[in-house]
Amino acid sequence: MNRNRRLVRKASDSNNIWADLSNGHRVDSHRFFRRSLSRWVFTLVAGVVVVLLGVNGWYLWKLSTAQPNVPEVVDKVTKSVVAVYCGEYMGSGVVMNVEKPDGVGSVILSAAHVFDECDEGDEVGVNYEGQSFTGKLVAKDPQQSEPIEPAESRVDLARIDLQHAIPALDAAPAASVGDWAIVVGNPLDHTNYASFGIVSTVAAGYYETTAAINEGNSGGPMVNSAGQVLGIVSSTTLKDGLYVGNPAGILDQAEGMAQVMRLKRGCGHLWSNVSNCPFTN
Repeated sequence: MNRNRRLVRKASDSNNIWADLSNGHRVDSHRFFRRSLSRWVFTLVAGVVVVLLGVNGWYLWKLSTAQPNVPEVVDKVTKSVVAVYCGEYMGSGVVMNVEKPDGVGSVILSAAHVFDECDEGDEVGVNYEGQSFTGKLVAKDPQQSEPIEPAESRVDLARIDLQHAIPALDAAPAASVGDWAIVVGNPLDHTNYASFGIVSTVAAGYYETTAAINEGNSGGPMVNSAGQVLGIVSSTTLKDGLYVGNPAGILDQAEGMAQVMRLKRGCGHLWSNVSNCPFTN
């Protein structure tokens, strides 16, 4: 006698899918569908949560790594900063990673007004980590600083070649307003003193920064968060007007905005011709 076979399973054969069914209970296909759908939705939601957490973690990691390692940057930069002397006057300079002529160990950039009392070809003093050396003032632009000269037309850059090899810094890509900035030099009685700020103005030939500057900062570098050189400290805008610099090549006080000459400003004179100039920013 034929009997209709009922669609049932024992709980022990259910593979945990039908574990709630007792022997002899009919399979509820609608219930199976609902429970399968619920599991699928749960898995999808869990996957989305995991992805979002991963993206958020990556974003936080990017934010944390975008912040400069200040001690590391300062240590790197100070190893390339020197004090320069023209007669009785002193300023700062930075060794640049550029192609060097035969017999030259370091190419130093500084501010031209530091060397107002020295001529091109003269020997100038260079002090690095307590050691004194003699360098050659290869070129400066202008030959003599003007009492008042607008930043738009000013170059205020000088090049010194030195036989002694000193660690060099790379030139930086162009900066944007708001970029982190550090100025390193030899202000007042300090050696390799660092001050911090942001790039507040970007002009064709110069930057302005909120980083504080003082006597002796002239000719020192302003660098970015990677320790790359953005430009050379030239002057500061004071409350009573623009102070370009005096024969001492120093800056009187840390008020207002420091003006920093972009490296490409020196391409017209510090190198034999513009095509040989290593700077584009």
